[in-house]
Amino acid sequence: MKYKYILLDVDNTLLDFSAAEKVAHKNASLKFSLPATEENYLTYKKINAKWWKKHELLQCSREELVIKRFEEYLPLINATHIDAKEFNSCFLNELQYTNVLMEGATELVKYLYDLGSTLYIVTNGFYKVQKNRLKDLELTKFIKDVFVSENVGFAKPTIEFFKEVEKRIGDNLKGKSLIIGDSLTSDIQGGMNIGIDTCLYNPENLEIPNNFKVDYNIQKLTDLIKILN
Repeated sequence: MKYKYILLDVDNTLLDFSAAEKVAHKNASLKFSLPATEENYLTYKKINAKWWKKHELLQCSREELVIKRFEEYLPLINATHIDAKEFNSCFLNELQYTNVLMEGATELVKYLYDLGSTLYIVTNGFYKVQKNRLKDLELTKFIKDVFVSENVGFAKPTIEFFKEVEKRIGDNLKGKSLIIGDSLTSDIQGGMNIGIDTCLYNPENLEIPNNFKVDYNIQKLTDLIKILN
């Protein structure tokens, strides 16, 4: 099946965000003379996930998210002497120069492009970070435009985010589009909200709750090529 529009998530879909985040956390920690242990990283990761969830549910702004996560994290590792804003700035600076492609990402993007679909990136992130992580990648030449929540003014999965996407491309998405991403609450719920088909990148083959409509459930990105063929 050919879709007119393909919406692609970035983090842990096209790019291995977990790997990049771990490197950024380590580098930022070392610059502040903090122990870059696995335990500290996992503590940060859990807190960060909680605050991103709050942002998705409109319970906090982006500005609150980036500071609150480190205001919560730093005291837990006995680093109350470090300013959360300064640590966040250092962390984001490290993150923007770290990109690791997910296996099969370029192959899938090229296949969808060759099918004649118009490809867009839709991501909940920070514009400067995502722009720098994407700019040197070969696959970006196949992407028509990039929608980052910071610039759009809304985050996935809100209907407002996708309405802004429709406004910018000058067409409605329903009945002719597919969103591909790894998050049920961000990508799949967002697709459901706007009324388009959804593809969950689910490498661990986790169980999908009944309240989510997933049209394609794939464990490898290249699995979608086989399905659409």
